[in-house]
Amino acid sequence: MLAMTVADVYYRKLSLRLGTSIAVLFFSAGSLLFSLADSALMCYLAAALMGIAYALGGMIPISILIRNWFQDRRSTVTAICACGAGLSAMISPPILISLAEKTGLHAAVTAAAGFAAVCAVIVFLILRDTPAAMRLEPYQEDGYQQKKKEPHQFLDSDLAHWELMLLMLAMLLVGSSGTPSISNLSLHYISSGYNSIQVASAISLYGIVLTAGKFLFGVGSDRFGTYRVNYVYTGCWMLALFATAAVNGTSIPLLYLTALLHGIGSPVGTVGITIWTGELTSPQQYARNIQWTQMLFSMGSLLMMPFSGIIADITGSYAPSYVLFGCMITITLIIVQSIYRRHRLP
Repeated sequence: MLAMTVADVYYRKLSLRLGTSIAVLFFSAGSLLFSLADSALMCYLAAALMGIAYALGGMIPISILIRNWFQDRRSTVTAICACGAGLSAMISPPILISLAEKTGLHAAVTAAAGFAAVCAVIVFLILRDTPAAMRLEPYQEDGYQQKKKEPHQFLDSDLAHWELMLLMLAMLLVGSSGTPSISNLSLHYISSGYNSIQVASAISLYGIVLTAGKFLFGVGSDRFGTYRVNYVYTGCWMLALFATAAVNGTSIPLLYLTALLHGIGSPVGTVGITIWTGELTSPQQYARNIQWTQMLFSMGSLLMMPFSGIIADITGSYAPSYVLFGCMITITLIIVQSIYRRHRLP
């Protein structure tokens, strides 16, 4: 999270191409150090390197690159990138586990470090900051400039200071409710009385719907406008959080319904906040604001993760935390939609 505070300056000094390549090398170095670690200090240093890699090589450079390379369909491209991250999280663990079982944990982690180093080289060789570096133009659909009813619009000027502060508050609230609500979901289901097989199948349903939901959020935003899509996705997320507080271990349909609604709604915390920042930020301030968006989201997650556990210890249930999360997302929807409406963004 601390590394995110310097992301804007980092990329202005180094360029997206070099900065992203170095960030991937940080991940490689962290993995290699983990494989060699023989003390707690080395583990801490490896974790720090991987934290820097995540902060500098995640959605911040991806979002800036998308804005540079795409004039049209930015939301769809953002969603595809988010889906790619989710798919890699599903594909890589089985491969690493299989490798660790055959060759040992040290060799598996070293192989991951080597793969990341190769990726860093590939990124440096093929990535360019802007299409102009390859004598190209940003992607644009035929007749884009003539589309009078195009639902996707962007701000040409900055938000008022108070609007920007409210938008950043919304990002903090999404982070405070998004990661903790999903991390504690299986614990809440089990503590409510569902057995492990039921919970595992519900979480699987959530994962499948989440991947599709991310993609459809982006496509829907480009097709119908983010203002309209916000009501559908954020509304489903609100319902999911409040309904999750009501699960009692006896209603199987309610278990799967909440998992389904979480899968539909939680893309707001990945694709949604990136799209909001892009549409509610002028080109001049985009890099700075996407940095703050990601930092505040991470800050909210970091602060709320232990707090939700404390609430569960005091009350004996995660249900009060899910009511609180639902209230946070309700406030977020009011803030974001008010800004969209004020600037007449469809």
